[in-house]
Amino acid sequence: YNILRRVEGQRRYLFVDKSSFLDAQKCGTKGWLARRRKVGDLSIAAALRMSDGIEVGKRARELFPEGIVVKEKTLETSAHRTEELISTPSVHTIFEATFIAGSYVAKADVIERDGDGWHLVEVKSGTKAKTDYVEDISYTRLIMQKSGFNVTRSSLLLISKKYRIGMADKELFRMVEVSREVDEAQHDFNVSFEHVSQYVLSDRCPDPELSLHCRSCQFWDDCLGKTKEHSILELPYLSEEKFEKMISAGVHTIPEIRDGSSAWSILS
Repeated sequence: YNILRRVEGQRRYLFVDKSSFLDAQKCGTKGWLARRRKVGDLSIAAALRMSDGIEVGKRARELFPEGIVVKEKTLETSAHRTEELISTPSVHTIFEATFIAGSYVAKADVIERDGDGWHLVEVKSGTKAKTDYVEDISYTRLIMQKSGFNVTRSSLLLISKKYRIGMADKELFRMVEVSREVDEAQHDFNVSFEHVSQYVLSDRCPDPELSLHCRSCQFWDDCLGKTKEHSILELPYLSEEKFEKMISAGVHTIPEIRDGSSAWSILS
């Protein structure tokens, strides 16, 4: 059993998944590192969010009593099972449907048969249609479409603020359609689709570049943090405009800022 799990773990590295693709939109190095991150590497906060998400997902499934779960052990067999269910007219709802498009893979929380296509639903534990949520479902729709399946609508199943303890599970959620927002986000994804897999799946980690995204990157200490002690990101109130000017001037760390230098004038 352990051998099979290790083999499946290695097989997953053959594909770009949602988290590594979205990370790569901000930084190619982050996408590469994220693809190789283990579950055990998650912070306590991230692990708790994942646990909450799993619980919300379970309760959300109760809203679709006829739903069928795709639970094969490998990505390839899960994708094959998904195709079988989609081609079965009597199947109306599928959980964890898996789609593979070239080097990319995506799993959909819920898909519902909708006319000549499918209504894609992403379950989230938040109450608002945040940008991160829209990007998540946009990636899933992109891979579904590139796999040859028609997505008629895209919606987020969010937590309702009106829910109170004791209410039925159906009152816990509210459905918010985000098809228009997904159209906009997917345009950018289409532009980067071809080349992301090339560096995310490469044996060599892409060379990192300092950016404002580095501020909140969980890989900082193992990346530029090793060589750029006291980077300009530590400067308070550093705007995007000033950051770009500093980088253009070749300044990456605070010790490089000298009185009377061009970097000093940028901060003045």
